Amino acid sequence: PEWAAYRKWLRVPMASHWYRYHISVFNDNDPEHLPGDPYLLQGARDALAMGVRPLPYVLSTIWDSDTQSYFRENAVRAAMLDEDGTPYPWRIGEQMFHWMCPATEQWRAKIRETCAKLILEHGMAGVYLDVLAAGGARGCYSTEHGHPVHGGNYQFTGNRQLMVDLRSHIRRLKPDAAFFAEGIDEVYNDIMDGYLTLDFTRMYEGNGEQVWPIWTAVYHPYAINFGADPV
Repeated sequence: PEWAAYRKWLRVPMASHWYRYHISVFNDNDPEHLPGDPYLLQGARDALAMGVRPLPYVLSTIWDSDTQSYFRENAVRAAMLDEDGTPYPWRIGEQMFHWMCPATEQWRAKIRETCAKLILEHGMAGVYLDVLAAGGARGCYSTEHGHPVHGGNYQFTGNRQLMVDLRSHIRRLKPDAAFFAEGIDEVYNDIMDGYLTLDFTRMYEGNGEQVWPIWTAVYHPYAINFGADPV
């Protein structure tokens, strides 16, 4: 109903993120976002029919450490490790996630698999890759990932390789598939269709500081920026 109302009000084709489309609760079992709710396939068809391009949420940097696939696929091999050799943690609610190293093919293949299922099997118009451009850099101390220990540019080169492979694979079958990320980062401008800039507007509103759209002024020919809280 919300999409239909916005589409009627705007009277132009639109795209929208899609959260909570899976049977698990939000931010549990990521990046296992499927199976979806029973309405998922019909919902995607209805959205496209009314001129709305659905972009489902994919948490693209961390893996829920108590998910069955984490154990079954021995995901700890692809986790980013701190100085004492343990995965970097990120607790969301009651769930403990581990940051994954994008320099590893295992992790990149996992995200490619998730995105391919959503776009090619469930008819989505693309995906929104949460945290990918907003997560910041971390030094990985693993000696098994094929990158320099701790320092290096392997985090952004790994994510770039993910996007190159993902776009190449998906767009062979769906040429107009779109890829958006959270945050902004110049290193992804040529391989990302746009960015969710919500946090950049949200974090400054409370303390009286102003947000100047310098990024948009410079890069608007190359990437779409969108997202703000209602005021």
